Amino acid sequence: MRFKDWCSIWPKVSPVKNRSEFLRAIDDASNGLPLTHRAEGDDAVLLEAIIPEKNSGYDLDLHFINYNPVNTAPVLTVKVALPEGSKAAKGELISVDEEGSPKKAISSVTAGSEAVFNVQTPRVYSVLRITFIK
Repeated sequence: MRFKDWCSIWPKVSPVKNRSEFLRAIDDASNGLPLTHRAEGDDAVLLEAIIPEKNSGYDLDLHFINYNPVNTAPVLTVKVALPEGSKAAKGELISVDEEGSPKKAISSVTAGSEAVFNVQTPRVYSVLRITFIK
C-alpha cells in the first residue's frame, strides 16, 4: 500500500481514507506492542505528543486539535504506553475553548502496560499534561 492511498486533505479534511486499514497497518508494524500514544473516538481530531522540557513537572504533553469544531460529542479514549518502571499515570487537561484556560485533573485506568484516559473532544484545542507514577 502506498501513502497516497491512505491520506487525503482536499477537497475535505480526511486525514485517512480507510481508517481500519490504516490502523491495521500500524498494529502490524508494532508487532503487538503498545504504541506510545493513541486516541480513538473522533477522526477529525489530530493528536500530537511532545516531551516537555525537564523540570516542567510533566512527562508527556498530548495536544488535541479538532478540525471539525461542530462535532465535540465523542469522548476520546486516549491510551498511553507506560514507560518502564511506571505503574500508572495522572493527567491535567487544559482547554483553550474555555475562558481563562482552566486546568482539570483527569484520572486514568491502568490496562496492562498502558494508561487509559477519557478526554472530551475539544471544540478547537486542548492539551493533556501527563505525569507517570513510579
